Amino acid sequence: MKWKKKAAHRRCAVRVLTLGSALAAALFIFCNSLQTGPQSGSRSGAVMECIQHVFAALGLRAESCPSEFMIRKLGHFSEFALLGICLLAALCSFTAKPLRELGWILFAALSVGVLDESIQLFVPGRSGEVRDVLIDFAGAAAGIVLALAVRAVWRTIVRRKQGCRFRKEGSEESV
Repeated sequence: MKWKKKAAHRRCAVRVLTLGSALAAALFIFCNSLQTGPQSGSRSGAVMECIQHVFAALGLRAESCPSEFMIRKLGHFSEFALLGICLLAALCSFTAKPLRELGWILFAALSVGVLDESIQLFVPGRSGEVRDVLIDFAGAAAGIVLALAVRAVWRTIVRRKQGCRFRKEGSEESV
């Protein structure tokens, strides 16, 4: 009976952690949206400068460096990929078959994207764009697909290890 209580506590802790990480990812996204145009531009400029230094260190031409526009869009994509991973982790903590409920986290990711762009409508120097909602949603979907792939590989590895353990215990040599 004691192990059942421990398992229930562990499940609860995992759910709190995964839901908390999804909430933290959404808050991170919203905080970035609350930056004014000049603040956001200076952050993008700093990232651009770092990337130019990396390209120079690798001996690549400056023309091959991505534009600031691409850096900004990759930022959108990346933060929503993180959100997608966190949302899938939260979903997996509640169900063993997340594919059946995938629509809910896709809807949540789309809602965060729409809200994110809506916030930007009220921030000086920023604008909300449908294109960015699509980029955000694509990032979330990519994060979900990546997390599902990692989950599938992990489960395959665990099953193989368990299969080896059962074969060793059930073989004639162990009798």
